[in-house]
Amino acid sequence: MGAVIFGVLMAITSVHGYEQRISITQPNTNDEIELIVWPARPDEVVRALETANLFVKQLKEEKAYPGWDVVSAQTKKRMSKTAWRTMFMNLVKSTGKRRESVFMKAMKTDRLPSGISGELMMVRLITECEKKTLSETITLIHQSSYWQLVGYNYQVVKP
Repeated sequence: MGAVIFGVLMAITSVHGYEQRISITQPNTNDEIELIVWPARPDEVVRALETANLFVKQLKEEKAYPGWDVVSAQTKKRMSKTAWRTMFMNLVKSTGKRRESVFMKAMKTDRLPSGISGELMMVRLITECEKKTLSETITLIHQSSYWQLVGYNYQVVKP
């Protein structure tokens, strides 16, 4: 009986359950902001990783427009296909060829600092490249029954 009541109280106090505040570093700055996140269900992670893995595979193969076919419409409004390509060409120039990526975790949120809102998942990877090791965050949004890319950020991991 007590466990059932506790479970009901947890549902009332938190919409998503297990929410936590994390600090993240804004892309291309040292500015940190707080974000409310919660764990993703395993089935959600599996589906989101289908999109993330396609993107990572195309990055590793150095495709001209990695993941462009799964980029969300809202991201395509903010960034041209040419700018997308240039961003990843510059990444390869500075880090070298990708060797191996390791999944670290997936977290959900409903709002990003950029103003994008919806059912969002951030997939965190550690990636070994020829010249550097990266901590990568691939951000996806669930729309039209599948996950689409809305963002990509990385930081060089210091040895």
